[in-house]
Amino acid sequence: MAAAFGALLALVPGVQRRARRLVGFALYPPPPPPTPPTEPSYGYLHNWPEGWWRKRRHTRDAARAAGGRAARVVFLGDSITEQWAEAGRAEWEERFAPLGALNLGVAGDKTQQVLWRIRDGLLVGLSPRVVVLMIGANNLAFDHDRYGPEETARGVAACLAAVQAACPQARVLLLGVPPSGEPPDAPMRGRVRRLNGLLSALETGGSERVRFLDFGYRLLESGGRGRLSPAVAPDGTHLSPAGYRIVADSIEPVLREMLGEHQGGPRGDGKELSAYGQGLNATT
Repeated sequence: MAAAFGALLALVPGVQRRARRLVGFALYPPPPPPTPPTEPSYGYLHNWPEGWWRKRRHTRDAARAAGGRAARVVFLGDSITEQWAEAGRAEWEERFAPLGALNLGVAGDKTQQVLWRIRDGLLVGLSPRVVVLMIGANNLAFDHDRYGPEETARGVAACLAAVQAACPQARVLLLGVPPSGEPPDAPMRGRVRRLNGLLSALETGGSERVRFLDFGYRLLESGGRGRLSPAVAPDGTHLSPAGYRIVADSIEPVLREMLGEHQGGPRGDGKELSAYGQGLNATT
């Protein structure tokens, strides 16, 4: 009977998805109320609660499984991070998997959800040497009428503090939010520049517990001021394999340096890349 019912659902376009969504709403909490970027809050993936909770469970289980393998690098973030497993898979397998990297990104996450997942035990049992954190794009995209770049920056700072509390031995590579919107005058461009300028102040000197890297200019035409090409970001936000190659070229040398595995060659020097990104933000 169950098999016949499932087959019937499969024959009717959209019925199976709607049925699963109804089950999801019955099993999972209602949509979370709006919260400031500095307060933990669970989230939804494209307004489908089952999707976000399933991915939250998957990342936590992956983190716990990786604890025994002593992941050396942990990536935290939203869909840009999560999609290292999709459009960025080739670069991930070549560049970061050999470093013992673990991807815990979840599409749709804002600072609130990263804070919630860390409080939920995401990093328990892990002892990475470096945590790569990139978050804030969804705050700017969906909450900008309520919370601007300044509030989002405080949310990113709260995520940074939560990471450091959970993994006190780790250094943090804090990545700037990449540009969004194909034309140079897209509304998100200004918000992203303002946010990244604020995030650059979170970099620490001396012990270099926190490094900030803004790679966004490398994704743009005209020397970092032009169009975000569809060849790099087909939908104006999410990256293509070519886009992930640019990002990997930017962050791999810095990450290796932070791990004590210096790598020369044409991909550049991590300090130079970081300095360029901060200088770009300071002038916008």
